[in-house]
Amino acid sequence: MKKMNKKLIVATAILIGGVILLPIRSLATETQNDDGTTTIEKQTTATIPVGGELGAVDYTDPVTDMPEGDSRWINVTVPTKIFFWSDEATNHKTITSGSYAIKNNSGRPVQVSINDYLGNNMGIDTLQLNDNVGSNTTVDLFTTVGKLSNVSGYVIANLTSPNDHTMTGPSEVAINFTGTVNSYALTSQPIKINHTLELELKALDKNGNVVSR
Repeated sequence: MKKMNKKLIVATAILIGGVILLPIRSLATETQNDDGTTTIEKQTTATIPVGGELGAVDYTDPVTDMPEGDSRWINVTVPTKIFFWSDEATNHKTITSGSYAIKNNSGRPVQVSINDYLGNNMGIDTLQLNDNVGSNTTVDLFTTVGKLSNVSGYVIANLTSPNDHTMTGPSEVAINFTGTVNSYALTSQPIKINHTLELELKALDKNGNVVSR
């Protein structure tokens, strides 16, 4: 929303030929625009505050005046490693895992999405990544018969800043893996899985919107 500051400029009354000229009123305005600029009207000067920070900057502090969307805002804790296994209770027909947290520590909301999921389908029929945000969504990493899905760009969560509550919602998301096993691939020796989950982290503005750069 634009904010307008009005300045009333009044000229001195002048007596000319016995006629008093009334004061001339000019309404000067400074309008603060939504894009971070100010429009100056009917005045000959403009005052612009200049700030800065020197030395180490705390990007977990929401009042830090760094550009919105700058990657330096990002401060996120992710799992060092994720491990899943076949469940003995189902005779190794299903896949399960522990719960792993992704936590935003930043002074701004952060969008967490999947950039890529890499790995072979050895022993896997289906594999899903699940999260506990909102309606507990699920994304297929491997579909039926072990086909690797294209999951690039899938948004896991938009996490709020724990230090600023302009945007509401959780600042942490828990993820886990589920799926089914290709029982025909199982042998007397366990199958070792070496997959890679690549995440993309994007700093949002205070309201949780993607910043165009």
